[in-house]
Amino acid sequence: MNQHLLRRIAAAALFALLLPALILLGNTYLTQLDTFAYATVADMGERSDIEMAIVGSSVAQFHFNPEIITEATGLNTFCATITNLRLPGAIALTEQLFETNSPEWVVLVVEAYTFDMTMEDPQTQMKLAPLLKSPLRRARYYWDTATQDGQYIDRLLLMNGFGFSSMDDVMKSVRLRSDWRAALAAAETELDGTMRYIDGYVRLEEPMIGRALADGMERFETGYYYDLFDYSRQRLLDFRALCEAHGAKLLVAVSPTLSANTLFDPCYLPYVESACRFLRENEIPCINMLYAKPELMPNLDDMYVDPHHLHGDGADIMSAAFAKAFNMLTAGEDISPLFHYNSWHYLQAIDYITNVWAHAEAVQGGWQLTADCNRGATVIPEYRYALLLADGSEETLRDYSGDPVFTVPQAALDRGSVRVYARCAGDISSAVFTDTTVLPPEESD
Repeated sequence: MNQHLLRRIAAAALFALLLPALILLGNTYLTQLDTFAYATVADMGERSDIEMAIVGSSVAQFHFNPEIITEATGLNTFCATITNLRLPGAIALTEQLFETNSPEWVVLVVEAYTFDMTMEDPQTQMKLAPLLKSPLRRARYYWDTATQDGQYIDRLLLMNGFGFSSMDDVMKSVRLRSDWRAALAAAETELDGTMRYIDGYVRLEEPMIGRALADGMERFETGYYYDLFDYSRQRLLDFRALCEAHGAKLLVAVSPTLSANTLFDPCYLPYVESACRFLRENEIPCINMLYAKPELMPNLDDMYVDPHHLHGDGADIMSAAFAKAFNMLTAGEDISPLFHYNSWHYLQAIDYITNVWAHAEAVQGGWQLTADCNRGATVIPEYRYALLLADGSEETLRDYSGDPVFTVPQAALDRGSVRVYARCAGDISSAVFTDTTVLPPEESD
């Protein structure tokens, strides 16, 4: 074999050896960093006193106040969370948690969107992967995510999609790596107090929009059968095995969400139901805060800052309720009376309407409007149609009726626009209306 060929083989071998190291370095040091993700993982790694770890996505990050839970349970609590985290990332993050901590309990927080797909959000991988210390763990996390969506190259080369785009990104990375606490404090100041970090928990102090968020959430049906993917089932069992291997007990908690969200999205309750059945079958304890009765937790719909996340005051209420249920469960008490058993009981208990809408169709001489609303299973709705005039006053076009269909003459629409009301039959105090007026679409040419 000639020397030239040997040199080429040696160069190729050297490149093959260096390439993984170069990718690892690039994905670590040339990829953007998320401030709260970095602070959470860095904080977690500097601690060894975590007795209860809350693991999950933003619904864990924003809803579980560790200070309240620690005080109520006596267990030092920490939130190991990354926004949009799904099961692959939860396993990788929890593996790293066990390197420095030996929690008695690991609480995996889930929602319907934990299970509606098996793939990890690429941005979540971008936030978590650079913070995983073990190259082997990072490689397993990469393989787990890439095999689910086939994006082998994009997920391998994070710096291509999420590399530094400005000098600000570079300086942010430098500040976080040199002094993450100072960088976090600066970020909180820049956010003007709307987000505050506490032991992995991020407290939201944004304005509570509450029930107004329901406007526009029009229920739709798909006819699909929503059930846990086999992958999700296996990863839940893998997560339990991981906890047991490190002497920790696994508890799954279902986070609450805005009532209108559970009513309008056809996948939401079925995925929650499927997960709860699977957990019961495999004897994994679960506290389903979505199904909490008023005896444990009041309706929190007024306390949301967006359709999925609670204001800090709402998170405090939810955390206290969770801690109460946890204490009862671990003391061997029956917590089932505090929760609706399944989605049927949950929907039976919703005795109100969250929002209303109407669709328009052109007919001879006007527009036919068909109203509908999101409501509980036993609610019988009535609809009222009114003409909203330019000065803000209203004229009743049709008083409350169980018939959702009403034809508005074009002559009326020339004077104003239509507002639709809905209420529970005969209950004058339950009326809701569209926050924006219902404007029939322009007739097509």
